[in-house]
Amino acid sequence: MSSDSTNGTSLLMGNGTTTPIPDGFCDASIELEFGKRRWYMFILISLVIWVGGLICIVLGRCLHAWIFNRRRAKEKLYGNKSPSHVYVENGSNWYVLMTNMAGDLESGRNLAGKILIALSFLANMAAFGIYVRQTTTHPVEYCFDYKKNTGDEIIVDIFVAELVLYIFFLLHFILRLISATDKFSFWAWDIYTHIDLLTLPLVFHTDIGKTSWLGLRFLRIIYAQKAPLMLHYLNVLTAGPNLTMGYVVGKVFALILASAGIIHLLENTGDPWVDGDSNRQKLTYFECVYFMIVTLSTVGYGDFSCNTYLGRVFCMLIIIFGLGLFASYIPMIFDFISSHTKYDRKFKTTPGKKHVVVTGHITDETVSAFVQDFLHPDRAFNNTSVVFLAPNHPTVVIQSILQRYFSKVSYFVGTIYKHHDCERVQMQEADAVIILCDKKCTNPDAEDAGNITRVILVKKFYRHVRCIVQLMRKASKAHIYNCPQWKESNGDAIVCIDELKLGIMAQSCNAPGFSTLLANLFVMRENENKHYQDNWRETYLSGVSVEMYSTLLSDYFIGMSFPKAVEICFTKLNLLLIAVEVHHKDKGEIFAINPSSSLRLTKGSRAFFISQDADDVSKARFYCDRCHTNHTSSKRMLPKCKCMSGSSSNVSLEGSFENLKKDHSTTNGKNHVTVSLDNPGYNNKVTMNGKTLNKFNSSSMKKKTLPPLDYKNSKREMFDETGTFFWCPEKLLEDAIMSLEVAEQEMFDGHVVILVISDVRAPSLGLQQLIQPLRASNQPYEDLKKIIILGDDKFLAREWSTINTFPDVHIVTGSPYSRVDLRAVNVHTADMCILLSPFKNVVFEQEEHEAMSDKEVIMVALNLRAMTFDNISKSTLTSPVPYDELPSYKSNFNVQNSFDMLYSENALMAIGTCNLDTNGDTITGENIRMITELVYDSNTLYLDDERQSQCSSEGIWMTQSYACGSVFTVSVLDFLASATYFNQDTLTLVLNLVTGSVNPELDKILAEGKKPDGVLENESIAATRNRCRVDQLSLDDPHFAAMGRINEYGDLFVKSIQEHNMLCLGLYRLHTNSSKTMSLNTRYVITFPSRDMRLEPTDRVFVLMQFKEDKGDFYTSSEDSQM
Repeated sequence: MSSDSTNGTSLLMGNGTTTPIPDGFCDASIELEFGKRRWYMFILISLVIWVGGLICIVLGRCLHAWIFNRRRAKEKLYGNKSPSHVYVENGSNWYVLMTNMAGDLESGRNLAGKILIALSFLANMAAFGIYVRQTTTHPVEYCFDYKKNTGDEIIVDIFVAELVLYIFFLLHFILRLISATDKFSFWAWDIYTHIDLLTLPLVFHTDIGKTSWLGLRFLRIIYAQKAPLMLHYLNVLTAGPNLTMGYVVGKVFALILASAGIIHLLENTGDPWVDGDSNRQKLTYFECVYFMIVTLSTVGYGDFSCNTYLGRVFCMLIIIFGLGLFASYIPMIFDFISSHTKYDRKFKTTPGKKHVVVTGHITDETVSAFVQDFLHPDRAFNNTSVVFLAPNHPTVVIQSILQRYFSKVSYFVGTIYKHHDCERVQMQEADAVIILCDKKCTNPDAEDAGNITRVILVKKFYRHVRCIVQLMRKASKAHIYNCPQWKESNGDAIVCIDELKLGIMAQSCNAPGFSTLLANLFVMRENENKHYQDNWRETYLSGVSVEMYSTLLSDYFIGMSFPKAVEICFTKLNLLLIAVEVHHKDKGEIFAINPSSSLRLTKGSRAFFISQDADDVSKARFYCDRCHTNHTSSKRMLPKCKCMSGSSSNVSLEGSFENLKKDHSTTNGKNHVTVSLDNPGYNNKVTMNGKTLNKFNSSSMKKKTLPPLDYKNSKREMFDETGTFFWCPEKLLEDAIMSLEVAEQEMFDGHVVILVISDVRAPSLGLQQLIQPLRASNQPYEDLKKIIILGDDKFLAREWSTINTFPDVHIVTGSPYSRVDLRAVNVHTADMCILLSPFKNVVFEQEEHEAMSDKEVIMVALNLRAMTFDNISKSTLTSPVPYDELPSYKSNFNVQNSFDMLYSENALMAIGTCNLDTNGDTITGENIRMITELVYDSNTLYLDDERQSQCSSEGIWMTQSYACGSVFTVSVLDFLASATYFNQDTLTLVLNLVTGSVNPELDKILAEGKKPDGVLENESIAATRNRCRVDQLSLDDPHFAAMGRINEYGDLFVKSIQEHNMLCLGLYRLHTNSSKTMSLNTRYVITFPSRDMRLEPTDRVFVLMQFKEDKGDFYTSSEDSQM
C-alpha cells in the first residue's frame, strides 16, 4: 500500500512503516498509484486507430470510385487508347498480384503459407504464455523503463521477446489486411483484427510511455481455436469428427482462459468510478481460471466471488452466453466420445493370419449367418479372421456374436466409400473383400447399384484384392464385367440371388423338395442330437447336418473312372462324391459334375463330397485300398500308406485294379492321355474363373461318332444358338395371353402354375431366371411341362420380352386371390404351383411385424389350401392304369415291379392329376403341390400345421413346411458368400445344379441386350445337351425296377451308379402316419441317407441322371474300351 509524502509517493514496508519513493524511481513489481494510472490511454489509442482505419477505408473507397468514374468518362470520350487507362490497368494488375500472393500465404495453399500459419499460432501461444508469467510477477499496471533497466534482467529479456513477437503480429496483420477482399468488413467486424488493435498498442506504448499495462494481452489465447485448422494443414487431423471436435475444444478452451483474463483485469483494477482501491481484490490468474470453470459448470462453490460491479456484470453475461454455448456443444462432444470407441480404431493384422473384410448390408441376421458358416467347426484349417465394416455401431446381438468369436471376428464403424476407413481395416492386405446385399430389399436395382459402386471402389484402389459380391439381378452382372480390374481368374466372383433363388424353385418343379435338399447339402449346421416325439424328425435331422466339403484325392484314385470312385467313396469311406476337378496338362482344369465313366481321375484331382463329418472327408486324401481296408470305419485319421511311400502311384493302381490292363504313363512308346478332349462333347467348352469347364457335365469323353440326328424331332425341337435351352420363335404378347374361358377349356394337366402377385408399379421379378431352367435342353422335349403364368397382364407385359422365346409359356390374365381364376388354370392338377413374393416399389417402412412383409403371399397360400375341387371318378382311381395311358409320368412307371401290393397307390402318384388326397367327392387344396417364397423365415409358422408349432423356436429348418420343400426363403443362400471364398467351384456347382447349365457365351449375349437365335439340333447342340440333370424318380421307375428287389438305400445307390451312372442324393419320404396319402405336404426330405436305411415302397429318390446313359466299363481306360 502506498501513501502520500512530501516527495510524492511512499512504499509500504513489511513492518507497517512507509518509505518515501524518490523521484524517477521505476520498479516493475510496484503497482502505480490510483491517480497515476493511464490504462484508459491504451484503450483510447486502440479506439482511435480503429476509428481512423474505418475512416481511411471509407475515404479510400470514395477515392477509388471517383477515379473509376473519371476513367470511365475518359474511355467514353477518348476510347480505350487513353494513357491513363494503361497506367491504371498496370497498377491494378500489380495490386491484384500482391493480393493473390498474400491470400495464398494467409490461406495456407502452399508450403510458405502453412509455415506462416504454424508460426502465427505458436507465436500467439508464446505471447499468452508471457502474459500468464507476467501476472505472477507484475501488477496490472506498473512503471517500466527499458533504458535504465532498473528491474531484473529476466524482465528485460521477456520484454524484448514480447516486442519481437508483436512485431511479427504487426507484419501478419498487414498481410491479412492486404489479402482481405472486403477491407471494411475485415477492419470493422473481424475478431482477430480487434485482438490485434487491442494488444499491439500495449507493447509499443510501453517502450514509449514508460508505463506498462497487462490489460487485454490475454486476448491472444483466442487464437487457440485455430489449432485444429493448423493441424489440418499439417495433415495431423484429417477425419471430419476429429476436426469438428478440435474446433469445439479450441473454442471452449479460449472462452474459459479469455474470460479468466477479464476477471483478473477487473478484480485487480477495481471499478474506475470508485475512488481509491476500496472494492478491488488481488486474484491470481490461476484463481480466475478456477473461478470461471466453477461458474460456467454451474457448480459455484462460493470460495471466490467478484467484488467489483464490472466483474459481477461480466459474470452474469458470461453465464448466459456460456451456458448456451455449452448446451450447443454437449451433443457434439457426446457424439465424438461415443464415436471414438474400439469400433473406430485400426485393425491390427497378425503375422501368418489372413483376414477378410465383409461390408455392404450388415445386420444382425447377415452377421449371424455369415459367422456361423464361415467359422463352422468343420472348417478345422480355417485360419482367417473376419472384419466387418459397417456405417453403424453394432447392435446388442452383434456385440454378443463379437464376444463369442472375439479372437476371430472384429467390427469397425466406417464405410467403404472412405479411403481412410478402408485403410483402418487393412483392406490392402485383406485376402478378400466380401460385399453382402440386402436380400429383402424393396428396390433390387438400387441395391445392386450400391454394391456395384462398392466393387468399383475396391478394385480401383486395391485391384489385387479378391472381391466376392452379392447381387440381386442377373442383368447387373454386365455392369461388374465393365470394371477393367475385375478378373474371375483372380478369384473374383458374383453371387446372383435372383438367379439362384428362381433356379432352385424351378428345379423343385422337376424334383419336389429340391430346395430343402440343396440347402441341407450346402448349409453348414450342427447336429445337436435332439430327440423328438415324431419319428420322421429324427430321420430328417440326420440329413440336416450334412455339408459340402472338398479335398484332394489320394494317388490311389489316379486313372480311376468317376463312377468307380463314387462307389469306393460311398462303400468304403461313407462319402458322397458329387463332382470332381481334374487337371490336364494341355487343357487346364476341368470341372465336372457326375461325369461319365470315360472321365479318368488324374494326380491332384480335387473332389467335392457330401458328408456328415469333415474327418471322414480327410480320409479320401490318404486312402489306399490295400493299406486301409480295416480302418475306414474308424473316426481316427487313416495311418500312413506304406505301399505308396517312395514309389509311383502306378504300383498301387496295379494292385488295386485287376482289370487295368495297361500302364497309364506310356503305351508302346507313345503317350496315353486318359481323358480324351477331342470328342464332340467337349467342342463347346467354356471358361469360368480361369478354368476349363465342361458345361455342367459331358457324359461321353470317348472318341466316338454321335448317333444320327432324329430329323423328325429336330423339325419341331429348336434350341438357342448355345444349346442351353429349348427355343421357339418370338411370340407376340397378344398370342400368349389366354382368357379365363379359354384356359378353363384347355383342361391343363401336369403343368406348372406361376402365381404373380405383383402389380404394374412393382419392380420386375426376373421370370426369365425361373423359366429358363424349366426349358433346359438336357431333358427330353416330351417331358417339358406347360407353364401357365397367372397375374396382372400389364405387369407381365414388362416381363414378356425376356421370356417370349421359350416354348409352351402362356399368360392368363387374372388374380391369384380369386378362386375362380385359380380353378380356371386347374391349379389342383398342376405338377407344381409356384407362389412368388412381390417386390414392393415403396420406401421401406417399419412394419408392425415381419408377417406384414409376407402378408400377400400368406393370404394366397392359405386361400389355396382352403379350396376344394371336384374329385375324379372312383373307377379311375381304383382300376389299374395302363402304362401307355399315364399322362405325365408314363416313362417313369413300370407295372412289373416288386411293389405290386401298392400298385394302385403308385399309379395314383403317376397320374398327372396328381398326388392329391381324396375325401369323398372332393379334393382338398391342402394337397396342392406348391412352393411358396417367403421374405422372413419366421413366417413359415403361418403355413405350417398347428401341431408342429412347437418347433418354430428352432427356426425354419425343423418345420414341416420346410422339410417337405413347400416354402423357400432367400436366407438359405447365405452360405454361398463364405463357401465361394473357400472354394469358388462351390458356386459353379450350385449354379449348374439350379440353372441346368453355366454358359458364359449365353450370359454375354444377354448382357449385350440381344436375344439368342434359334437353331436346329446339330452335333454341337447335341454335345451341349449331353449333360446330367436333377430329377426325382419313384422306386417303381424302370431304372430301379430292373435292379430287382432292393431293401436298403446303400444297395440302391451302388446299383444306380454301376448300371446307369446315376447319382442318388437323397429320399423324399411319406410320413409313417400318412402312408395312404400322396400329398407333397406329408413328405419330408432325407439328405444323403445312411447305407443301411430301409426303403419304403412310396419313397421317391433325388437323382443326378445322365441325359444319355453311359454303359462304359468302369474299370478300363478310355482307350481300352474302344478296343
